[in-house]
Amino acid sequence: MEEDFINSKAKELFNIDYVFPFQRLVIANTLRAAGFYGDDEKNESIPRQIVLLPTGAGKSLCFMLPGLILNGITLIIFPLLSLMSDQERRIIEAGGTVVTLKGGMSHKEKLLATELIEKGRVKFILINPETLKTEWVLKLLQSATITHAVIDETHTVSQWGESFRPTYLEVGKHIKSIGVNLVTAYTATASSYIIESVKKYIFLGDSVNIVKGNPDRVNIHYSVVPTINKEETLLHILQNAQKPLIIFHSSRTSCEVTNTLLINRTGNKEIVYYHAGLKKEEKQEIEKWFFTSDSGILNATCAYGMGVDKQNIRTVIHLEPPNSIEAYLQESGRGGRDRNQAKAILIINKNSIANSKFATLLNNNCRRVEYLKMLGADVEYCSGCDICDGTYNSYELGKEQIIQFVGANSGQFNIEESARILKGFYSYNAISNQYHNYKGFGLLSGWDLDYIKIALKNVIKDGSITLKKRVFLQPKLYKK
Repeated sequence: MEEDFINSKAKELFNIDYVFPFQRLVIANTLRAAGFYGDDEKNESIPRQIVLLPTGAGKSLCFMLPGLILNGITLIIFPLLSLMSDQERRIIEAGGTVVTLKGGMSHKEKLLATELIEKGRVKFILINPETLKTEWVLKLLQSATITHAVIDETHTVSQWGESFRPTYLEVGKHIKSIGVNLVTAYTATASSYIIESVKKYIFLGDSVNIVKGNPDRVNIHYSVVPTINKEETLLHILQNAQKPLIIFHSSRTSCEVTNTLLINRTGNKEIVYYHAGLKKEEKQEIEKWFFTSDSGILNATCAYGMGVDKQNIRTVIHLEPPNSIEAYLQESGRGGRDRNQAKAILIINKNSIANSKFATLLNNNCRRVEYLKMLGADVEYCSGCDICDGTYNSYELGKEQIIQFVGANSGQFNIEESARILKGFYSYNAISNQYHNYKGFGLLSGWDLDYIKIALKNVIKDGSITLKKRVFLQPKLYKK
């Protein structure tokens, strides 16, 4: 009866024909702990859950369906405003009522939200940790009928709370002060360290149920592309990459600079950047554009992505590895939410990852096995990676040309001069023919000059060429 009830409600409220086993388990646990099946089952249940389901497995259904069924309000805590906006849209589409509490609300907005919550006219409240800690919000929530507290993307509690957002570490304390007993923490990926942090900061050491699905996203093909210059390698990859496409960056500056580079070099106008430094209106406009785009390219930091339900992203590219495997699998998991094939491409400089958590990728073992091993998970077979299907190419774009150039002109040029010759620059009219006659002139004519210099330095670092006294050779210096 329980199975039929959950399936029928999913069909009625969300037009979903099939609820996956792990979704059903989480929903059933939530309903039991809330007393939906009677006091006996409620008393036997543990009202605290950590739910690990892969991106695209439908975590939102696990708390939206009970939220619409149960009496009272479901409080959902998100780390990012973009997640709140996306979730608000999905709740409304499902026929739910929702209030979003966030910083910068006007007095009028606060009064309206307070009235709706106090009178029980909403089923969901969306909030972030910074707003949750404010005095007026805590008092409001303490007086409301909160049935279930949900923390989404919970891995950020540890990853961000212990570094630049300490408010995250107080979420569990605030939930307890509100008086909510039924609490569920959701994430797509979590190592044992993250799980222990969630137990500590969210559940304050109390016993929890852990519902753990297989974190493997079988419809994502993983590949690694070695590089001596990530921007030029990115441009090369984009020539054949399927869209819509996200490029993840570690900084806002990289986001903006790369965005300008791609527009200038490709002529494509459907390229936009997104990061936390944008104004609210700008973010909303970009979110709306990318959500409906079938051919867009988005340069983004982690400010975009988690929980945003764009179904048809075909390619996710990382210009460098993130700080953790959790972050990488979360972000690469933006692809293929429609369960169709998607590609996750990680561009790496071998020198920069040699001492990082991603150094095992240099062993050229199955990518899927290596990623899941970092999580402490096992995989029975690989459904697609560049190692297992033989598509991995150790070739580093531009490296062969640099080695060829240095070999042909050994001992003549420093980095600056080598870069200009490889680019095909005529330094001065008086000597243009002389530069043109050097072997390798224009071998990297399509590259930016600064990127050739970076590439030269990286090839030196990996030991493929040597630099003595700052020169490959000591040519005569020509001046005007």
